[in-house]
Amino acid sequence: MVMQNYDPGKVDTKDVAKETRKQLIVIRHAESTWNEVFNRSLDWRWPLRVLYVVAVECAIFVKNDSLFIDAPLSHVGINQAQKLQDHLFDRDSTELSTQELILRNGKGTLLVSSPLRRCIETLTVGLFPRLNKGSDKVVLLSHLQELTGNVDGMSLCGACEIPPVSTTIRTYGRSKGRVENWEEWFAQRLEPYYKQGFKPSLVRGDSRIHAFVEWLFSSACEAHANVVVSGHSLWLRHFFATFLPRDSIHPAKTYKVKNSGAIAFDFVKYEMNDGTIRYRIETDSITIVYGGFEVPVNKRL
Repeated sequence: MVMQNYDPGKVDTKDVAKETRKQLIVIRHAESTWNEVFNRSLDWRWPLRVLYVVAVECAIFVKNDSLFIDAPLSHVGINQAQKLQDHLFDRDSTELSTQELILRNGKGTLLVSSPLRRCIETLTVGLFPRLNKGSDKVVLLSHLQELTGNVDGMSLCGACEIPPVSTTIRTYGRSKGRVENWEEWFAQRLEPYYKQGFKPSLVRGDSRIHAFVEWLFSSACEAHANVVVSGHSLWLRHFFATFLPRDSIHPAKTYKVKNSGAIAFDFVKYEMNDGTIRYRIETDSITIVYGGFEVPVNKRL
């Protein structure tokens, strides 16, 4: 990952001509079917998981679905996203923080997602009561696609197309979350205008991160002070490492956000007197909204 040639922690505010601030709430996707097979512990059950997933893959691939390519949520992932929903919507609004209220029904909040299905599905289940009854659109943005060469990082559809509905999301059958026609439901709520295809070709991960930042402060987003981003673990970790001060030891630079975890922070654009642009995450603003970081027990304070 290539870092920009300035330290975000050493931006001299005396040299700032204009400052623009947005609050981001980033959500890491819940467990995917790829995670289920390759990221869980390699115990005696691992071969059984592989055999099961391969059998299902053979059955569903002819239906333009896959558990490996553009991996959707696993059944565990559906439950993790459901717990985020319960945390936000099964409590009295007086018990919620400002960031939780933004997720629950923040008017004028921009909802953005990686175009990969596990991120779309995490946002779908996690914010289902809001999305199901409201007029929110979720913008699919290829700049957010994961920093990986694995096939789970490739989309199953082309530019400006909505991904096919996965087998697992069709099983999301909790009474308050039931949908009869998922294709129609997603067509009404996803905005694929910025989706660039199966995967941006010959584009480095750091270039995608900086392209996202430029888009965030473009005219397309200028009306939105609060932006909810559904993304991936490595992408988010590199984002924090890029825009936190170099000497920061915040766990966001080192550890993944937990599955379906939500983290809020202020992100600032500085237009300097010399015409250059600087960006910074305000360290003191980082707030765990739900879940937190995967910090090992022996590293916790």
